[in-house]
Amino acid sequence: MVDGSPRADVPAVEASVSAPVAATGALAALATAPIGQGAPLALPLDWRAWGLRLYRALVLLPSRSPSLFQQPPTHEELLPYLQEGLRLVDELGLRETLDGAALLAAQAFFWWSWPEQRGERELLDALHGAQEAVRIADALDDPKSASEALDALGNIQAITTDLRGNLESQTRRLHWARRLDEVAELVDIQAEVGMANTLTGNFATAAEHARLALELATAADADILRMRALRSLTLAYFEWDRWPETIRSGEHLQQVARGNLYPQTPHHRWALLAWAIALARTGERDAADALTRRVSMTADRAEEQYVELFKARLALARGALKEARQLLISAVEARSGRFILPALLAEVAELGARTGDRALFDRYSAQALELGWRSGARKAHAQAMRARGIVSIADAQWDEAQDDLHYALGRYIELGTPWEEARTRYALSGLYQRRSAAGDAELARAELTQALALFEQQKAVRDIARVRAALAGGEVRLPQGTPGASYG
Repeated sequence: MVDGSPRADVPAVEASVSAPVAATGALAALATAPIGQGAPLALPLDWRAWGLRLYRALVLLPSRSPSLFQQPPTHEELLPYLQEGLRLVDELGLRETLDGAALLAAQAFFWWSWPEQRGERELLDALHGAQEAVRIADALDDPKSASEALDALGNIQAITTDLRGNLESQTRRLHWARRLDEVAELVDIQAEVGMANTLTGNFATAAEHARLALELATAADADILRMRALRSLTLAYFEWDRWPETIRSGEHLQQVARGNLYPQTPHHRWALLAWAIALARTGERDAADALTRRVSMTADRAEEQYVELFKARLALARGALKEARQLLISAVEARSGRFILPALLAEVAELGARTGDRALFDRYSAQALELGWRSGARKAHAQAMRARGIVSIADAQWDEAQDDLHYALGRYIELGTPWEEARTRYALSGLYQRRSAAGDAELARAELTQALALFEQQKAVRDIARVRAALAGGEVRLPQGTPGASYG
């Protein structure tokens, strides 16, 4: 998955690199090499090319598929292999070959995997290298190399929050998939296309590709591939507000994972938290608590940003606003998994808006709006617009509030996310209730009635209680304020 840390959930299986061995056990290349007395060792060109492939494997395997290792090598151990491999590519004049493309893709995966050690220069090197790898593999018409290079490029685009670019790169892999027969790569392609669509709000398409990944993994009877597909499917359903489906796919994931000894990866924690949030929002708090018992719920900047965001969302589902605030602010500083940043900033901004914390809202709102729009994260952008609308209600800026909330409502209807649609209708009812113009009482009640129907469809127990109270004559619970004043 697109994240800024080692991909513990990608089970790509690399062919082992071997070289001819003489009868004595010495490498045949060495046995036949003419070596004069006192002369430096001169290895044949093909042996040096084998060495280049070995460097590439040493860099790529721990970066793209660390689940193959009980203890993956460190950044310091792998960096010399990458540097020597890149030097050898240029020395041998192999940059425009498949070997050159493979090493450039490995460079991208390497820097994507080590967010704490990379700076802007390394990130640009990774991006440009991945672009070159895609160009070379495409020109040489090699399906496996092209798929791998596009995956590397997509992941670099994602961690720089170019989510549209990631979607384009991952979708291009489908062209090459028709000529591939390696099941692990095919599952990865479908699961990655699914996640890229989830991040940009194409939820039906995301679920379709995740289901295709699951079918491939099931046909291969490979549990680690099934887990890969089920994580993608669980997250697609969750972001689509399909909570019963989220819970069923989460249960399936747990069933498959229970019989295996694979370590719990950040992606696995992410999917578990999505499942737990769906349970908590539907009133199954004890089940949610039991599910996350092995997940540390304290703020941890060393954890993936997407895991921290979902910890905060679980706290919000429990009504623990102070805990959620702490988790969200800490998550902003996380270096890994930053493809989720548009959603994180929108969540922080809306928490500030809904709790009357103007300082928190002002700190993150503009970033959330800009990044949501620029990145292509449509759901996050709608949330940032709704947050601004809620603040405008508190400031009695009725026209601005109505414009922002209508924009968010239209986007959520377009995305097909009923829970988010209902939350926006609840905010609109608060606008009409506060404004008190002619006909506003009827408009407020109409929005509350539609919100209640959607919340009941979702079985969102806390939201149902809040809307019923408002329909019974209570006030819509939004922050109060005076025009231009801080209400933090």
